[in-house]
Amino acid sequence: MKDSFNTGEPRPRPTAGISNEGDSPNSESILGGLGKATWSEEEGVSYEVALNVINEVVGAYSGLIGREEASPSPNATKIAAWRQAKIAWAQRQRDLSPADPQAVQAVRQEAADLLRTLSDHG
Repeated sequence: MKDSFNTGEPRPRPTAGISNEGDSPNSESILGGLGKATWSEEEGVSYEVALNVINEVVGAYSGLIGREEASPSPNATKIAAWRQAKIAWAQRQRDLSPADPQAVQAVRQEAADLLRTLSDHG
């Protein structure tokens, strides 16, 4: 392969830790240090659903904030409360673990209920 940024000599290929050969001493799995999951496939899917519904909650709060800020006379108290709630849900998302299926289910239910309530505001 010709390198157009120098004199036309081919670029050397990187070799440290990178290999297309599975048995090469330089090959290293990027997943090697993760270990085995302690949750079932069903629990993993439930966790992903929880993350998605939390994203919807955060998005709903963003929409409410944006509409209120664009209104002729924005209510600063509402905006501040919605921002705090948005931050709290984002933190809950970071704290949630697929290894805690009860917490995952509780968050899913709470977020779904909250979305119904928030949709009444928008």
